[in-house]
Amino acid sequence: MQGRRTAAALIVLTAVTMLGFAANSLITRLALRSTAIDAASFAAIRLAAGAAMLWAIVRLRRRAVVRANRGIWCSAACLAAYAIAFSFAYRQLAAGTGAIILFVSAQLLMVAYGVRHGERASPAAIVMTIACLAMFLYPSIASGAFSAASAALMMLAGVAWGGYSLLGRGCNDPVGHTASSFIHTLPIVAVLLLAARAHMVWDARGALWAVFSGAVTSALAYVLWYRLKAQLTAIAGGSVQMCVPVLSAVLGVVLLGERMSAGGSVCAAGVIAGIAWVTLSARKAA
Repeated sequence: MQGRRTAAALIVLTAVTMLGFAANSLITRLALRSTAIDAASFAAIRLAAGAAMLWAIVRLRRRAVVRANRGIWCSAACLAAYAIAFSFAYRQLAAGTGAIILFVSAQLLMVAYGVRHGERASPAAIVMTIACLAMFLYPSIASGAFSAASAALMMLAGVAWGGYSLLGRGCNDPVGHTASSFIHTLPIVAVLLLAARAHMVWDARGALWAVFSGAVTSALAYVLWYRLKAQLTAIAGGSVQMCVPVLSAVLGVVLLGERMSAGGSVCAAGVIAGIAWVTLSARKAA
């Protein structure tokens, strides 16, 4: 009985965490579409709120924030690039479209890193993933509703997130590392706000969405995920993350009124299946 309760709790907490990750796309898209807040301010507030929440969590654990070093600064730069590009991309991209582009870009970067360091992955799986992504995006491109600049920004966000994930692999204190990375984005945030000051628009509701995204669906979700990862196998951990873009797409349709055709749904499923195939086929070179 105790084992069943533990398993049920693990499933529920994992589902809550994945919903938190998926919610970042919805919240960002919602804030930039329905409030007056600008993308730079949203990204800055999100990072600052995440830094404050993670600092408080580290202090409550009576731990020290990981000291700045070259690795931390590199992680902070990747994290800031992700958050900034993510916000600017969602000025025009639908929540589901953005989440899928982000996910594919991050995963393919990590696959490329693995291949370069002696791993192998199925070429057919990679081709399938890219082909399904192209078919998923084609209707928007053909109709003229597709923003190449926004898609490129989301690809940049995905590459930056993939880089951040790779830099954090193997660290002994992932929560402390994440807290330090968020805190060290603040100088970058200051530069961003200085550069964007002429275009900044204050909106209280948009700012609250940014605080929620940074403190809850980013900081708290990351902390919960790090605790859950220790109880999941590597394959299970990788597999459950693949549901995030699907959740973002579904919630975008249900909550934001975004549209997705049956063909688009099939192509989106193909993208996720392709990434799953790539991930499961990855292995060390003989």
